[in-house]
Amino acid sequence: MKNNQSSQGFTLIELAIVISIIGLIVGTGMVSINPMIKRYQLTKTRNNLQEANSALLAYSLQKGNLPCPSNSTKIGKATCENTPIQKGFIPWQEIGLERNYAIDGFGRMMTYYIDSSYTNKSKLNCLSGSINWQNLKSDIKINDASNTHNQDGLMRPAYVLISHGENGKGAIMPSGAKFAYSEKIGTEEAHNSQITPSEGKYNDVILYSDSIGGKFDDVIISKTATRILLDTGCLKR
Repeated sequence: MKNNQSSQGFTLIELAIVISIIGLIVGTGMVSINPMIKRYQLTKTRNNLQEANSALLAYSLQKGNLPCPSNSTKIGKATCENTPIQKGFIPWQEIGLERNYAIDGFGRMMTYYIDSSYTNKSKLNCLSGSINWQNLKSDIKINDASNTHNQDGLMRPAYVLISHGENGKGAIMPSGAKFAYSEKIGTEEAHNSQITPSEGKYNDVILYSDSIGGKFDDVIISKTATRILLDTGCLKR
């Protein structure tokens, strides 16, 4: 009797080969897609930080001060605390933004730090002509790649905006839950995630803007008071 092998369908070996080929195709596709996704997330993060930064500058020009952070992931209203430095979320409703601009490209809330003196109504009021240039100082410090921070208070930022990056150390989810990170991180990101001014921890804040060791992927925007006045046109170059 003639054995017609073609009528028997695929053998187990042939099926295994086909499945392996499909797996390779899918795996190769995922490898090529992942960098694109990460670039998109980082671009969206930077765009949202810039939008929030522009909204804060517009607010300062109109009000003569900066808003306090929001303490809620659901309501973007400013809530002030009696501490030298305040930490919270971007007060998106207060500065005329949609909530999505307070969230980074990785789907987590961005952090907003401000020296409390800049919530004073007259501190940045250039229209009144009463700005005291010697008082444009800040308690917030920015650490650089050489592990030294700027000591001159006039050169310190009035506010800082932070995305906690891809690994998300220190980030809060829009639900209000703390993000459960899994990657090993450097001491710089650990510091950024542990700053708690309202509890008196790191009241003289040091925020790292470059990596000194370990993996650092926080994305940071900061503005000194002088830069705010330059960017809003209150101070001419």
